Amino acid sequence: MYKADFNQLKALLGPVRMHELQPFIDRVLRGKRIHHITGPNPPSHVVELISRWISIGQSIGLQVTWQRLWADKDFEEACDVLAQESLNPQFLWTDSLRQAYQEGFEFAKANSQKPPADVDAIFVHEVSMLPLISERNAARWFYFSHDFLGWAPREFNERFAEDLRHFDAAVYPYASFVLEKKPIAHIWHPTVDLLSPRNQHIEERDMQTLFAQTQLPDSQPYLAYVDRYDRLDHAEILLSYYLKHPVRKELALVIGAEAGITSEDARRRVSALEHMAGNGERIFIRALPQDERILNVVRRRASVQLYWPKAGRTDTSLIEALWAGRPVVAMDQLGVRDIVRSGVTALVAKDTAQLLDQALLVGQDAKLAQGLVERAQMHSADYALLDQELINLACLFLFKTVDPMTLVWSPG
Repeated sequence: MYKADFNQLKALLGPVRMHELQPFIDRVLRGKRIHHITGPNPPSHVVELISRWISIGQSIGLQVTWQRLWADKDFEEACDVLAQESLNPQFLWTDSLRQAYQEGFEFAKANSQKPPADVDAIFVHEVSMLPLISERNAARWFYFSHDFLGWAPREFNERFAEDLRHFDAAVYPYASFVLEKKPIAHIWHPTVDLLSPRNQHIEERDMQTLFAQTQLPDSQPYLAYVDRYDRLDHAEILLSYYLKHPVRKELALVIGAEAGITSEDARRRVSALEHMAGNGERIFIRALPQDERILNVVRRRASVQLYWPKAGRTDTSLIEALWAGRPVVAMDQLGVRDIVRSGVTALVAKDTAQLLDQALLVGQDAKLAQGLVERAQMHSADYALLDQELINLACLFLFKTVDPMTLVWSPG
């Protein structure tokens, strides 16, 4: 469970940022009661977000509770299918899936506690939970979107659009994810958690000790493609291009699956990639220890970081990579250009060949690399640190009436 004290955050933010943040805490957030509702198996970044609010909330007088909607196996599987396949243009909202979802949802709702009536705000984090709006009470209801649904079948979107219109606002990670003009859309970019070991500054002596645990060569410059194992869906494509690309002569390739070496899924993924790489020199496939400092160190020691997200999904990896102090080359997926300015804070590639071309360019041009890093960290500090997350939360309580047909509102 995430543990952090607000005093730690104050020290990291400094007096100027705290002076800007404190009125939002004192006048808006203190004393508020917030309730989160997720399915039985929310994505890891959602777990981190809610856990962070619970922990920090204890320090600032913000009461945060979390309810995982109880589910039977059929409903849980139906929700997993919706989460995975709603990003697939060929996804079919079949009669069997529709029945499993509808019966499962009614069963889950009947066997779960009703949303509490004595809270100020309720956040629903999954599209499959939107029908809970039928339990609406005096609280403000917000849908917190984590996926792009524009590729889902029309029937799928129509099924949930009517429920969504009854919410007070929909929170989206990127403007490009917004589909509906009702309710009002609030843009809330992923943030860098300064209290997480993934993002904290590490002294050089500690960095060397941690880097030694990776068993990577200390003196060899490398490209880093590292993340949790379930986000490395494109590792095979990347590796196949790297094996025949000129960048291989200049920079080694590190593919790191951060899931803990006890994870069976991570071991299978790493074994498959090792088999594909054969005895290729300058290729390092690693199941990184389940220590977030290791991921931090591998990013910070890289010559270039490669970012290739799942299309239509939200995660914090891109903004964390920009914050890590090493240049980033990102694949041009939906949402990426909401975070970076191509050629300013990172380079953005249209395909795998260009991804490696640009990585080679950055690896050979120290001035270009340094400029990208400086502007990326400046951008992250301005828009993506934890104080902005608290301000975003406060702004959801502050807005009154805005015409949702003409405005997508973003306080940042």
